[in-house]
Amino acid sequence: MEQFVSIFSNRNLEQEHVWLVNIDNVATVQDLKLLLKHIQVTFDEDLYMFQTNQSNGNVDLLEVYRASESSSLNVNTCGSWFSSNGSVSMLPKWIRRNDMEGVQLRAYAIESIPYVASMTPLHGFLDPGLHNFSGAIPDIVFALQELMNFTLILRKPNDRSWGAQLDDGSWTGQIRRLIDDQMDFGSPTINA
Repeated sequence: MEQFVSIFSNRNLEQEHVWLVNIDNVATVQDLKLLLKHIQVTFDEDLYMFQTNQSNGNVDLLEVYRASESSSLNVNTCGSWFSSNGSVSMLPKWIRRNDMEGVQLRAYAIESIPYVASMTPLHGFLDPGLHNFSGAIPDIVFALQELMNFTLILRKPNDRSWGAQLDDGSWTGQIRRLIDDQMDFGSPTINA
């Protein structure tokens, strides 16, 4: 397991990987959590563990992820492989991972009717830049917020810019904020 932790910790985050690790030598989920407690694994990564159920010969599948960098490690049973017929029972990932544990997602939006019909400053907060918004996109975002348990921190960008690529290859606007890790997502009305 130590070798896996070392390899996983040095993985290339620019590439997508699916990890499937045999944990037959790990006694309990608590033991596994202790072995993996220091790894950084994101909410959408595909890190799976499998363990043979000695009583019936089936294989239990577990998934490992964190809702955010500061969240505790989630190790959950996500499916089974049945030795009797070779079938796998597993719900889709986003049905299983439907709780972001209240993580705060930073977003910027620009009024663009009908997608973002209006943006209203929120008063009475320590951060004067916070806004609420309405329209088609906000209705979708609020439904996702309720379904997936995250908190949206919404701002209106001072430059009111989606983003443009400059001659030197750098970006402005919301694209720049994404690159600089100042936001987690933006109003998705950007046209390519």
